[in-house]
Amino acid sequence: MKVDLVTMTANVAQVFLTEEEWEETLLAIRSVLHPGGRLVFETRIPEARAWLKWNKENTYKQINVPNTGIVKGWVDVTDVQGSLVSFRWTYIFESDGAVITSD
Repeated sequence: MKVDLVTMTANVAQVFLTEEEWEETLLAIRSVLHPGGRLVFETRIPEARAWLKWNKENTYKQINVPNTGIVKGWVDVTDVQGSLVSFRWTYIFESDGAVITSD
């Protein structure tokens, strides 16, 4: 199947850590685009050092999810090594106390 548009958000793009992973991904995208198709993506500005504010104090949110109840969530940086930033999202479901994390 060929498509006219591929969209990639920064939170998806950040999982590719090596040149080989990027090359494989971009080649796969090219293989599914129609001639003249577009890859649209969001980038982050590393100089802004946004991860310095990735902590519970700055990212905490609480939402009421229909048929689920209150869900609390936030992000914390877990490691910074050179240009790579690792982080963890934490979600707590108030209805049963379940905790889900995503690194």
